[in-house]
Amino acid sequence: MKTLVAIFAYAVLALVACLPTSADDPKPTRLVSHVEVLYAEDLVVHQGFAYVAAKHYGVEIVDVSDPTQPKRVGALSTTEAWEPAVEGQRLYVADLAGGLLIYDVSEPSNPQILGSWVPGWRVVQVAPAGTRVYVSGGSGSDGKLAVLDVSDPANVAQLGAFEGLTGPGSGGTALAAKGDVVYYGRADGQLLVVDASAPADMKVVIEVPYTATDGAWGLGLFVDGDRLYYANWGAGVLVFDVSDPKAPQWLGVFQSGNYAHYDVWASGDRAYVASDNGLDIVDVSDPTRPILVRNVSAKFDLDDGLHGVWVVGDHAFVADNKEQALTVLSVRE
Repeated sequence: MKTLVAIFAYAVLALVACLPTSADDPKPTRLVSHVEVLYAEDLVVHQGFAYVAAKHYGVEIVDVSDPTQPKRVGALSTTEAWEPAVEGQRLYVADLAGGLLIYDVSEPSNPQILGSWVPGWRVVQVAPAGTRVYVSGGSGSDGKLAVLDVSDPANVAQLGAFEGLTGPGSGGTALAAKGDVVYYGRADGQLLVVDASAPADMKVVIEVPYTATDGAWGLGLFVDGDRLYYANWGAGVLVFDVSDPKAPQWLGVFQSGNYAHYDVWASGDRAYVASDNGLDIVDVSDPTRPILVRNVSAKFDLDDGLHGVWVVGDHAFVADNKEQALTVLSVRE
């Protein structure tokens, strides 16, 4: 489509490396605190509590109301937690073979299970949207995407499933939604835009191919207003205008050298990129030309290996898979 002709240009722009803010302070450490979380994979922060997906260690619950003194206050025993999401007072957990788990977190340190949905395939990603929840993952060489009605969490109902995701690399490894439009990031780096307005008859309206030469792997999708950010392994973080959700227009790309880009969180003119090079604070006031403001190291023992990021105020909370920790960084400028 005309609106996406420019997508093929991003491979060229991705070669433009962002430089540190100064030669004498290329990678400052702004470590505020950290607490051990084995196999920290991803996280969400809600009302002063961090819920950290820790794979086969379940979900760790950390009180971060005082960022200088994070305290583990509980844990959820799950099969293999990969991604958490919170909407309202509900926590949704993509639990691989355990499917989708739903908890009441009105009392954050003591969540109560409300329901579950186990489809028989690996649930890797979850994106709540009101009474709907979108989940993605895969089974063998086939990708999977389903729309669920969670208005009654004790009786989750499948509204529809998309069956056109087949072949190597079709697994759903990144997911976001804007209303009834779903953004499905594949294991091979491609991005699918799916119209889910009729859940029983979902359709791909646009397929954005991965054309760069670096390693491909869709790892993080985040919607901020009318922008969509896509963390895509070696390609960097792609930025799209989604003012028309079904027709995203590519705006620009941020690439932090030859590092793996795992996750992205954004608000207004700042995006925060988690990678194995630490946390990049990026100026996206001009999304056609994202500029690195500062690279912050989360290293305290081993090395940076950030798989997830969430920002609240002047603090970034990162799931550091290599350090096996929830680490708090200052992002004040």
